[in-house]
Amino acid sequence: MGISPYDQTARACVDPALACDRANLPARHKGIGLPRHADVCFAAFVGGIELAVPRFGQRALEDGSILPGLAENLVEAVGTGHDFAKSEDRYKEFIASGLPLAKAFAECWEHMRTETGALTGSVFEAAAKDAPGQPPAEDIPQHHTGKSLLQRFCTRARMRLRHAGVARRMALLPHDEPPQSSV
Repeated sequence: MGISPYDQTARACVDPALACDRANLPARHKGIGLPRHADVCFAAFVGGIELAVPRFGQRALEDGSILPGLAENLVEAVGTGHDFAKSEDRYKEFIASGLPLAKAFAECWEHMRTETGALTGSVFEAAAKDAPGQPPAEDIPQHHTGKSLLQRFCTRARMRLRHAGVARRMALLPHDEPPQSSV
């Protein structure tokens, strides 16, 4: 087509960066679903930590049986499987360990918390040591399998906020402006 939504030199638009910002939004937020690496990397990293670190130590299953941990030798640094079943201080030992991975987790989490304003009722309501907060009900799939969906919850919270920002900017455009007329 010869058109790039990332071309910020376009002269036909009052706010050329708006097309780029809108393009990065998911389709459910009237974007075209072209996420940038920077929009996904923090959520993917903390989601990966959430999938792996709580499984390092042994943990009790619902039926009372014990599932051996993936790395029992790391329990002193990351905490036990039981620690991650709590709603507070889940990552306290991990962050206090001073491990580079723990520091990166805390920095990524706090970056996303700051970006979203750590709103009450959001996944980012909790600080890194207590992560994650309770996501909004609309972000939880109806047929949830119990697997961690932290990356999804983080991404949805961030995209919801960005959508609101794009919508505010679009509302300021004249009605005959190309991005406004495509809504």
